[in-house]
Amino acid sequence: PAAAWLLAAAAAEPREPTIAQAVAEQEPQELAIAQAFPEQEDLEEESCAGGECALSLAQMRGRKVPEEPEPVLAVHFIRHGEVHNPQEILYGQMPGFHLSPKGFEQAAAGADDLATSRALVAEKYGFARVSAVKYSPMLRTRETAEVLAAAADTADPNSGLTSLMEAEPDVIEVWVPYQGQPLAEIKKLNFNIYSHGQEAEDKGYENFQDVVHRVVRFVGQLALSPAHRGAQVVVVTHGDIALIARLWATQGLSALRASGPGKPEAAADMPYPGHVSLTTLVFAGQAPFERPVWVQA
Repeated sequence: PAAAWLLAAAAAEPREPTIAQAVAEQEPQELAIAQAFPEQEDLEEESCAGGECALSLAQMRGRKVPEEPEPVLAVHFIRHGEVHNPQEILYGQMPGFHLSPKGFEQAAAGADDLATSRALVAEKYGFARVSAVKYSPMLRTRETAEVLAAAADTADPNSGLTSLMEAEPDVIEVWVPYQGQPLAEIKKLNFNIYSHGQEAEDKGYENFQDVVHRVVRFVGQLALSPAHRGAQVVVVTHGDIALIARLWATQGLSALRASGPGKPEAAADMPYPGHVSLTTLVFAGQAPFERPVWVQA
């Protein structure tokens, strides 16, 4: 009876799998991991020595395949139209500078380019709704936004862009000590208007990092807002704001923040935004966004 009891207990006790069974169970897991992390095989070959591996397949089993961040927002940065500036000065934030006749024509024609970019974003990323038409609180940007929105509504009565217009101080023209000076003098600076060293003075002039900060802040606030998340936002702004948008997409936020108070060297290789040109960026994941996608037709 004792022998029979021992035999029954042995039969009921879980047995260690044989080598063949263990290999059969492990192979599908290793295959799945190898497919998810194709670089792991090369890593193990390089890091294994003397039977010890820095990172084994067993350690990889708890890791998930990284997922692409979900797009949450599209922003169309549009520079204003040509300005009536017979004295050829850097007008900056000086009041009263309105569009030239050519500038009004550019703004109306820009509605077609905006429609193309809107359709491209809707096709690629799945959100077609425009939640706002923001504009810098300067006369030239407001005029550009009004004309562009009206032209868009005329072409498509369902667009309703005119009803979505609102001023946005974070995309205003840069504030530097050179406004009112002849453009000929600004050209001598190679248009690097930020290395003035006057940030701490009473007037609080901006350097390049100050402008980057408010552009990033503006986009972050849009992304956090339920009204704008998952939508497209039209922003009528100024040349350097649109330039920062382009550099953000091509250089990354970390590089912009590390570039110092003056305009970065990468700006010299970037085509400067023309009048009523579009720079459409799609932002994915969570703010602050490191590198948005520049969507170009």
